[in-house]
Amino acid sequence: MKELNLKNKIINGDSLKELKKIPKETFDLIFADPPYNLQLKNQLTRPDRSKVSAVNDEWDQFENFKKYDEFIYSWLSECKRILKKKWSYLGNW
Repeated sequence: MKELNLKNKIINGDSLKELKKIPKETFDLIFADPPYNLQLKNQLTRPDRSKVSAVNDEWDQFENFKKYDEFIYSWLSECKRILKKKWSYLGNW
């Protein structure tokens, strides 16, 4: 199997498909900004009373909370698989 050259690369594609191509324990760090499932029907405000804007982009749309949870579990499982034993995670969560 040909080894992937991932140094200084940006990979654009379906995250689950692309993550599966990466050998286990490849990275020391993952920095991620996953979908938030912010399909808001009602107004949502932060503690400082500023309004949270809904996201209407296709990449952040899920059929229901179960589908969102399944995606997040799958995605995080793949991230865990490709992280080295002594890993770090920086996310926007």
